[in-house]
Amino acid sequence: MAQRQWKKRRWLGIALLLVAVLLLGLGETALKGRLAPGIYVLYWTACLFALGLAVLVALFDIRAVARDARREQRELLKKIIEDLPLNPPLRKPPPPEPGENQEE
Repeated sequence: MAQRQWKKRRWLGIALLLVAVLLLGLGETALKGRLAPGIYVLYWTACLFALGLAVLVALFDIRAVARDARREQRELLKKIIEDLPLNPPLRKPPPPEPGENQEE
């Protein structure tokens, strides 16, 4: 389910960026000087709107990726803690140094 949402966000962002780039390209080449002043303002408002939506989708995607990473990190930490032994073996005492009294 999460991967499907991830794909939707990415494709939506790509589509919005393509629309903004296409509008920018058309506005600077084929439509330059041919649009009436009112249409000109609406055209560039639509281009800016598509770009703004692409930025918003990107910000939501960043937020979702960070949320998923935090969730996976918590799950991994929880699994590591659950896998720890309850009674870890005691450390062996260090061997006696030469010259110390040894019990016989």
